[in-house]
Amino acid sequence: MTFGFFCKLNTRCLLVLILGLSAVTNSAAQKFSLGAKGGPLMLWTAYGDKDDKANFDSRIKAGYSVSGLIGFPLKNKYACLLEGGYSQRGRVLYFNNGFSKNDATYRYTDFTLLLQKSYSFNLSKQVVADWYFTIGPHISYWLNGDGRVGSVDNDGQAYTVVFNKPFTGLIDNKMYLNDVNRWLFGLNFGVGMQAPLGGERKLNLDLRFISGHTYFGERNSASYSWQNFEDNLRANEKILMFTAAYVVNVDLKNRKQGRSTKDKEVNRKPVKRKKR
Repeated sequence: MTFGFFCKLNTRCLLVLILGLSAVTNSAAQKFSLGAKGGPLMLWTAYGDKDDKANFDSRIKAGYSVSGLIGFPLKNKYACLLEGGYSQRGRVLYFNNGFSKNDATYRYTDFTLLLQKSYSFNLSKQVVADWYFTIGPHISYWLNGDGRVGSVDNDGQAYTVVFNKPFTGLIDNKMYLNDVNRWLFGLNFGVGMQAPLGGERKLNLDLRFISGHTYFGERNSASYSWQNFEDNLRANEKILMFTAAYVVNVDLKNRKQGRSTKDKEVNRKPVKRKKR
């Protein structure tokens, strides 16, 4: 997959986000939801080639994500959700027949556009809640990273990630990543439940699976001064994420109607005149 291909894919995904935002804001600008969410995640590396899978043993890496969200209701219990935030992810790889380990931590900014379909159910006799499923594109931009690489018998050598700079050949505790894809694209599938908290406040509990479709880079994209180190960035990530969100529904139309009604009541009040 060439750099030009990812540029085109990047442009298309951003265009989808813009078109989705313009569509929902034109059709449902008076009603929307605002919220904040966060929670843990776990992920693993998936290699595209059988030979790469045989040489690298991918283990589960723990992380977390935090983000803000805005949602626009559509017809028939559908909604459009836009999310933006930050996540900490990475990779844990064993290689050299299991004698060496690379534990990397990466940080990203994330953008998600989701279509949501909801179904109501009775959480209790007097409480009506919704369960829902979501689907849509997920876009991440790779900010920075660090990690430790070395023998499994010790903690290894710490390093920091450096993008698009030539490998100096010196022992400087840096991982040089060249010709990597800092824009990473995936497809998001999710299920969840929304429960009322009183008034217009809601609690969302969300479980998602993100299937990455962009390789980090190529087989020879990583360079490090440790002589026995081998890495392979021709791989993508699979993410399982759980989040809890605090959401507030906003209806601007009702607020405007309430203000106009109060203004009319004030104008209708008779003006008392002083007796001479």
